[in-house]
Amino acid sequence: MRGTYTKKPYIDTYDEVPDPNNILSGIAYTTGMKVGDPNQGAGNYVNDPNRTKLTDNRRAVLCEDGTAGYFNRNYNSLTSADFTFDLGGRKSFQQVNISTLAGANGIGRPSKVTIQISNDTGTPSNWTTICSTAMGGPETNKEFIYRTQNGKRITARHIRLLLDFGAANWMAIDDVKVLSIADSAPADGNLNLAQSGEFDIDNAANL
Repeated sequence: MRGTYTKKPYIDTYDEVPDPNNILSGIAYTTGMKVGDPNQGAGNYVNDPNRTKLTDNRRAVLCEDGTAGYFNRNYNSLTSADFTFDLGGRKSFQQVNISTLAGANGIGRPSKVTIQISNDTGTPSNWTTICSTAMGGPETNKEFIYRTQNGKRITARHIRLLLDFGAANWMAIDDVKVLSIADSAPADGNLNLAQSGEFDIDNAANL
């Protein structure tokens, strides 16, 4: 569904892309990045005060639309942008989708995606990596899809994304989904802990 919202002095256009299997919808992220205007050398991002632009089910049509979250590497000389999501309890999933924007005003795709899971309460400290994949291809908009093999499921409470900056100083992420049931879209990589059985981070073993 196509909609618009006004963010003066311009109007942004976006697609509504809800999914009933998306267990991440509306969940705010936490991050080690600093809030502050990157153009003033004061931080890494400013346009996401509620930290929900990545999970609001709105996918930008243009690279510079305000529906996306924009993150800059220069403050603290970051190598990656980090996003941690608390699902509110242990939940199972088969797929992670990350929609990226690129191609305008120094905005580039992430050069690498790392997906981690944890069941620690409070601030997660023990992370298990379930995917670490380089992103190739041209600097254009793309949704990257990571899926377990053979329909297996991964269960965890916390999910962390580490998105490495590429050659550009800016990164734009406009939609992240975690699907309890995988769809049929072609995958760009595997969530690699569930190849031989169900994976539950509680005991860090294939069950």
